[in-house]
Amino acid sequence: MELIRTGIINTVNPSTGMVTVMYPDRGNEVSDEFPVFSFTGEYRFLKKGEQVLILKLSNGGKAGIVLGRIWDDDSNVPPGADFYKEMARASICVKSGSMIFSDESGSISLDEIISGIRR
Repeated sequence: MELIRTGIINTVNPSTGMVTVMYPDRGNEVSDEFPVFSFTGEYRFLKKGEQVLILKLSNGGKAGIVLGRIWDDDSNVPPGADFYKEMARASICVKSGSMIFSDESGSISLDEIISGIRR
C-alpha cells in the first residue's frame, strides 16, 4: 500500500470540513471523506480541483488524512514573496519588508494603513 499519495480535491463538505479526493492515476477513483490536517490550528477550505498530498493510514486502504495543498505553477504566490497566506477570499503577502492585505475589493499595504492613522 502506498503511504503517501497525491490527488485532486473532488468535493468539500462545508459542514464537516472534510473532503473527497479523486485519483487520476487510478481511473478517477474517488475516496471516502478524509479529514484535513491543520499544522497551525488554522483551517482553509480547499477548493475543488486543487492538488493535495494525502497520508494513507495503515488501518485500511480507504482511510487517510489530507496533509494539504501542493503549491504549483497555478498557485497565486507573488514572485519573491517572503511569506504568503491565502484565505477563502483574501490574502496576506510579505515581500521586501512590506505587508500587503488583499481581498475582492482591492489591496492595501500596512504602511498605507499606518500612514492613514497618523494623519
